[in-house]
Amino acid sequence: MKILQVSPAYYPAISIGGPIFSMLELEKQLIAEGHFVDTLTTHLGLTEAEKQQQPLDSIINCSEQNRRIYKRFYGHPHYTFSPSTLIWLMRHVNEYDVVLINGIWNFPILAAAIACRIRNVPYFIFPHGTLSVDAVSLKRATTKAVLLALFVRRIVKGALRVVFTTRMEERKVLAYIGGRVNAFVLPNMVDSKEFQHLPARGNFRARFGVAPDVTVLLHYGRVAKVKGVIDSVRALAAVRERIPNILYVIAGGCEPNYRQEIEIEAKTCGVSENIFFTGLLERSEGLRALVDADLFILPSVSENFGMAVVEAMLCELPVLISDNVGISFDVGKARAGAVVTLTPDGKALASAIVGLLLDETALRVLGQAGRRFALENYDTPAVRSQLLTMLALV
Repeated sequence: MKILQVSPAYYPAISIGGPIFSMLELEKQLIAEGHFVDTLTTHLGLTEAEKQQQPLDSIINCSEQNRRIYKRFYGHPHYTFSPSTLIWLMRHVNEYDVVLINGIWNFPILAAAIACRIRNVPYFIFPHGTLSVDAVSLKRATTKAVLLALFVRRIVKGALRVVFTTRMEERKVLAYIGGRVNAFVLPNMVDSKEFQHLPARGNFRARFGVAPDVTVLLHYGRVAKVKGVIDSVRALAAVRERIPNILYVIAGGCEPNYRQEIEIEAKTCGVSENIFFTGLLERSEGLRALVDADLFILPSVSENFGMAVVEAMLCELPVLISDNVGISFDVGKARAGAVVTLTPDGKALASAIVGLLLDETALRVLGQAGRRFALENYDTPAVRSQLLTMLALV
């Protein structure tokens, strides 16, 4: 088949977070199955140097089966208004057998859905966790409510399938939009080959001056309000009473102004010296962080899947996640990680962190179980049959 991916941002825009890597892995698997895949996107999330390497309005031939087209956008990056994207789609969308639309609230998504409906081309929509009341309430909720009523609900219900990464995401979306949709669950895929030969322990600590005897809690990935980083900061004050030599490493690019909020909260809680920001890390440095940490924590308010969780598990790093994370039920059921229900006072999270860190045997067993679970459920070969089932719907 000839497949078109449409997304407001694409690799190498790693500052966007997990969806960038899940889209890239899906693209790789589609190509491996013999399909031709083009990606239509914008410069959203790219550095100035990366923009120079991805010229606008040009077809970039990545391989014989894979091309990318970058279009200019105007105005606020959250909406990526791009008239040239709509024009391109109206001219070319009927050259494809199916379109994979990634996201909900950006202009390219509206443009792709309109073009598909006019040209009678089937499309799948991948919401990537953006279409639930939890996610919507964090940013521009009123605007999104208007957009939902005007066109989003119709776009979603007109899809050949709405592709969710977990059943939790499906339930949340249906509760938010009201009514039913044609749903399909396809977990995010991770290529385990990247995690077969991990860096030696100690490289990350040496680079950032973290002593070997310091206990490291790790947040890895996009640093946003939805990720519950401030909840971790509040819990840290109680954790430090039991484990004084502790450091909360926050590894990833921050939402605008959010770092300042975290720092203010840390100062209020008296744990400023126990927090360290690395900024956005290159992929190789991210793996070093995962290898050197003692516990990965993700107390998200809303998380459709949890790519960073899977990556941590593949590094045999024990994980502690909230029950708002999409894969939390399966992780807890398999005892592949610890799952906590968040409380307003943060005591449940703090207690869970302390309980794990004071039991080295439990940590080791949890890390080993997590790696097995990730390989069995999210490695590319494990998800292949579900992907083929989805494509057979076209």
